[in-house]
Amino acid sequence: MDKPSKAVELNAGIRSTIEQLANETDAARQSDLFRNYLKASAAFWDYSWHNQMLIWKQRPDARFVGGFNTWLKCGRFVRKGEKGIAILAPMFFKDKTADGSDTKRIWFKVVYVFDRLSRDLWPSLCALDVIRECHSRKSPQ
Repeated sequence: MDKPSKAVELNAGIRSTIEQLANETDAARQSDLFRNYLKASAAFWDYSWHNQMLIWKQRPDARFVGGFNTWLKCGRFVRKGEKGIAILAPMFFKDKTADGSDTKRIWFKVVYVFDRLSRDLWPSLCALDVIRECHSRKSPQ
């Protein structure tokens, strides 16, 4: 007789947990903090989760970032004295061991990226802006 009551008890526990999870999910969905986190994650989808968090923590309103050389390639210049956003870039090394085999190591180095709005605006369009503009136009078929 003990088994049916145990099954009912477990089933009630599962329902209670699901209801609690649903309430927490609804609260998170309405949270501005969670919404801002999702915007940052969407904007920096090609960065690691840790770098997304670093960008979001240092510059919550950032929407498009690039390194110093990336902006130079686009024909744009970062203002002198502009504060960058620190992220971690992986660096890969191969070491020779005493027996002649290769050992691979990975280290992380602090590098800086700059937000789109933190750079000087020059008359020429950035290559990324040109690409975006081309995609927004209808192509002749």
